[in-house]
Amino acid sequence: SARPISSKDDVKLRIGHGLFSKKVAAIYEYLFMDASRVGYFVANAARVHRRYLLAGWLLFFIGTAGFLAGAISLPDPKYFLLFWVGLIGMGYLVVQLAPYVPLRTPQGRRELGQYLGYRQYLTQNEPIGAHQGLDLFLQQLPTAWALRAQQGWARRFRSTVFHRPNWYFTTKPLETSVDFVQDIDHLVSFVAESFSSVREKSLQ
Repeated sequence: SARPISSKDDVKLRIGHGLFSKKVAAIYEYLFMDASRVGYFVANAARVHRRYLLAGWLLFFIGTAGFLAGAISLPDPKYFLLFWVGLIGMGYLVVQLAPYVPLRTPQGRRELGQYLGYRQYLTQNEPIGAHQGLDLFLQQLPTAWALRAQQGWARRFRSTVFHRPNWYFTTKPLETSVDFVQDIDHLVSFVAESFSSVREKSLQ
């Protein structure tokens, strides 16, 4: 029997129609809340960002009001307007940087350090012996992709005889694990970027 095959255009169509939007946004929110419960992120992260945004817009509007009032009422030379210009610039800077305020707790930073250490293991130059087979490669590939180490991880198996997994279909000849990762990389990157954009639009 024929099995379903999803292409890049299929995924684009489904995302464009919004079939995944609410589900993906809910998954992102659940994962973030779960990570916050175990102490990796500060509580009420969205509220923290909103406070910085509010402070930035407040500085911006106060600076704008002060600049307009000074431009009308202050005598020449109006050097004091530079203060209000600086306040406007500071408010704008706070608004732009608010989404990037670090939200990890000390425990979250330690956990991130452990993942980065594991990423170094995945990208080592030392090949992994053929006796360990492709099961290890496929088992750790999702983690390698999440850590953006898929290319390095695939290179560690470049001397291992590769067989395309049954769940992946392509007309291209895939002779090595590196060929496999390069072939699927474009689709995975596209899906990840699309889902990320769904999260940014839906989780406010």
